[in-house]
Amino acid sequence: QVLLVGKNAQLGGNSAKATSGINLVHPNASNDSAALFISDTQRAAHGAADQALLEILASRSSNALSFLSKQLAPRQPPSDATQCGGHSLARTYRFLPDPNTGAPT
Repeated sequence: QVLLVGKNAQLGGNSAKATSGINLVHPNASNDSAALFISDTQRAAHGAADQALLEILASRSSNALSFLSKQLAPRQPPSDATQCGGHSLARTYRFLPDPNTGAPT
C-alpha cells in the first residue's frame, strides 16, 4: 500500500502528476543498473533517501514502464529516454498529454 500525505486540501504538485516524466532503470541499457540508479538518487538527495525504498524502486522500475505502456497504449507510447538532472544516464520517459483533454499523464 502507498499512502500520500499532502498539506493541501486537494492532491497536487508532484504527488498528482510527474509532468517531467518517470525515472527508471533503463530496461535495455547494458550500462544502467539498479545500483547506478540508487547511487544517482542518493547523490541528488544528499544521502537522505531511504536505502530500502530506493532498492525497491530501482528493482521494480521497469515494471512501472511496462504497466504505464499497457495502460496508455495504443494511444501513446512512451518517449525515448532522456537525461534529466541528477541522473548519469538517460532514464526519464515521458507520455504525451491526453489528446482529448490536454491533461498531463
